[in-house]
Amino acid sequence: MSLSVKGLNVSYGKNHILKDINLEIESGEFVSILGKSGCGKTTLIKSIAGLLETDNGDIGIFDKNVAGLPPEKRQTVIVFQDLRLFPHMNVEDNIAFAMKLKKMDKAVIKEKVEKLLDQVRLSGYEKRKVSRLSGGQMQRVALARALGAEPKLLLLDEPFASLDEDLRKEMGELVRRLHRENGITTVMITHDKEEAMALSDRLALMEEGRILAFDSPERLYNSPKDEKIAAMLGDVNLFCGKVEGNTFTSDIISFKTDKKPGKYKLLLRPSELDVDNKGELGIKVSLKQISFGGEITELILEAEENEYKVRLPYGEFTKAEIKNGDELRLISRKNNDFILLEEEG
Repeated sequence: MSLSVKGLNVSYGKNHILKDINLEIESGEFVSILGKSGCGKTTLIKSIAGLLETDNGDIGIFDKNVAGLPPEKRQTVIVFQDLRLFPHMNVEDNIAFAMKLKKMDKAVIKEKVEKLLDQVRLSGYEKRKVSRLSGGQMQRVALARALGAEPKLLLLDEPFASLDEDLRKEMGELVRRLHRENGITTVMITHDKEEAMALSDRLALMEEGRILAFDSPERLYNSPKDEKIAAMLGDVNLFCGKVEGNTFTSDIISFKTDKKPGKYKLLLRPSELDVDNKGELGIKVSLKQISFGGEITELILEAEENEYKVRLPYGEFTKAEIKNGDELRLISRKNNDFILLEEEG
């Protein structure tokens, strides 16, 4: 086990930030912690790294309890959002910083720096001043410096938050490749659900200082245990219905199910819905908003007090020949593997 967190609690004054956190991460895994700002993500990884005092709980790194150890004894490295590069040093000296502290041989340091620069696609930048680098290049130097410290556990604190969309995607691909090539157990915190799902072997969903769920992105997305977890990974549309005699019945669709009798909500993502301006099946809705997004067009539809979101490929949208104010029928594209969430009470 690379990382084991058991019963971890952290408070700032009277504010209880982390509440009985339990988390077990296997060796070589890439795990993301996803949650809104202020949910305790950064507090969690700072506690793991030994940068914050904890109230109670155990933190194990490769089966060694490090809860009482100082940061330098934990073999962890954090790459912060603000990177914290040394501006008075060039690229080579930034990357070699931890190696020099260990008093490694100069020839060995030079060889390792050259290898790391190649890995992050910055060969030839050894003598470049940090101040002369772009934001993406500085991110690469920060990652190389972190890997140069040879940590057992790499912690990433929203490292791409300040980057534009294209560069953010590029850096995400780089981090995933570096993880694959180096095999270092990596924990990344983020509030970007697409980024978290694309990069992670497993994903921890966090809210108000608690871990709500911890599983693969696919299982969390396709088999959420409740509405809250479903909504954390993307927009949802919910339809009330009930199961009777092995059949779920609702206004939008009915189908066979092995769920026990009772009231349920059917969960359909925006891409799993369609609209029809000719048929009689489905729910009567009014088209309130059309948002063009390139390949995908998003529709907002209303039916009484309910609002629904639909995403159509642009070609399908143009063929539908619909406009704001049209009265339509909302229907399901999906015909199997339905997600039913049992209503409480």
